[in-house]
Amino acid sequence: MPSPKKIYYKRNLPHYQPPGGTFFVTFRLKNSAPMVTLRNQKRSQEEEIIAKRDLSQEERDEYHLQHVFANDELLDKIKSGPFFLQEKAIAQLVIERIEEYDTQLYDLLSYCIMPNHVHLLIDTQIQLADDGSVPGDYVQLQDIMRLIKGGTAIAANRLLNRSGPFWESESYDHWVRNEDSLFRIIAYIMENPCKANFVKRWQDWPYSYAKGYM
Repeated sequence: MPSPKKIYYKRNLPHYQPPGGTFFVTFRLKNSAPMVTLRNQKRSQEEEIIAKRDLSQEERDEYHLQHVFANDELLDKIKSGPFFLQEKAIAQLVIERIEEYDTQLYDLLSYCIMPNHVHLLIDTQIQLADDGSVPGDYVQLQDIMRLIKGGTAIAANRLLNRSGPFWESESYDHWVRNEDSLFRIIAYIMENPCKANFVKRWQDWPYSYAKGYM
């Protein structure tokens, strides 16, 4: 039996999180960017996508992915605000938490820890039964993110001797539907530190990973 699609809505734009899907997720530190700027940009993007009713599903997917990239580029340009993830100990605990659920809740395909945000690419097909059905204990993407963000927030605050929210509650997610998009996203994740001018070669960034990436 085909896996049912899990759909939820942020504003009027549907976000698809089908069980067994591959997802590109970006999550960021609390107050890492002006909320007004991000909300206005996101509202404009969502309204544009909704208005383009004549687009095919493939074109809508491409449009959405470009918006995800645009949001990320905005985070790369921020010159103020918290940059806790640039500290080795904080970046390492995030990596350890991400790797903790590899082979349990997902197949970890790629990640990159930037100073104020994180990119994550995971395939959740590993949770499906052999016949493709969805087990009763299937862990949805939003719950996976709670596990990652919740555990790291507590540990990071302890290391930083601070209290209060560590992560922004909302994450940006994109359902990866085909191999071409998958390879583009992996390349984007690995090259992100270079585009942000932190290193000249992706190999020199210590807080990134891609399965089989050469």
